[in-house]
Amino acid sequence: LEKLGNVRVTGPYAQDHLGEVLAREKCHVAMIPSIWPETYTYTVNEMLEAGFCVAVFPLGAPYERLREIAEEKTIMLPMEAQEVPELVNETLLAHVGNLPSPTSVLAGRRDWTFDTYYRAS
Repeated sequence: LEKLGNVRVTGPYAQDHLGEVLAREKCHVAMIPSIWPETYTYTVNEMLEAGFCVAVFPLGAPYERLREIAEEKTIMLPMEAQEVPELVNETLLAHVGNLPSPTSVLAGRRDWTFDTYYRAS
């Protein structure tokens, strides 16, 4: 990826340092480009806790969870964008003016965990 010239790999990090990485990299939106209907994605939780909007394709548990608990922070990527990457760019650019600034840097409690999602009482 780094050979592309417009991609930078930050390398491994400890989970409790994720906030520092996000702040250093000046991130504004998270994209989960999975085209498989995954059952759970911890990255969704981390990005919501950090205050980011999350861009996903409309399939699988990450999309369903975002719709349930954070619809206002969900950017739905069109399914056609799997084969037409320009649509991903167009979709993200269409939301640029509406993106909230991240409000926290992974501080506070974690409301959305694997256990609370699958073992809700």
